[in-house]
Formats: sequence, structure tokens, C-alpha cells
Amino acid sequence: MKQSIQMCEGSLWKNIFFFGVPLMFAQILEVLFNLSDVAIVKIVYFLFCFQKIKKKIIDMK
Repeated sequence: MKQSIQMCEGSLWKNIFFFGVPLMFAQILEVLFNLSDVAIVKIVYFLFCFQKIKKKIIDMK
């Protein structure tokens, strides 16, 4: 059952808090997703660069 929040009635700070909690939670999830995305890209880029450097070292011999 979905409840609606009456923003014009009751405590202002309580209404702002309950309205803002889902927004804050969504923002935290977005930041975590972006951090994991950056971490994966950096790992793949590091492995790609490492292979290029390894190939250049082998070609120099």
C-alpha cells in the first residue's frame, strides 16, 4: 500500500526529511555506481597499457 505525504500539513522539517531521504539514497547509489565504473575502466586501461609496454620490451630484445 502506497502512502502519500501531505507536504502542507504537519512538521515542516519532518516532511522535508522524509521527502529528501529517497533523493539522498539515490544520489549515494549513483556515486557508488560511478566509482565502480571508473575503477573498472582504470583496471582495463592499466591492463591494456601493461600489455603494450610488455610487447615493446619484448620487441626491443
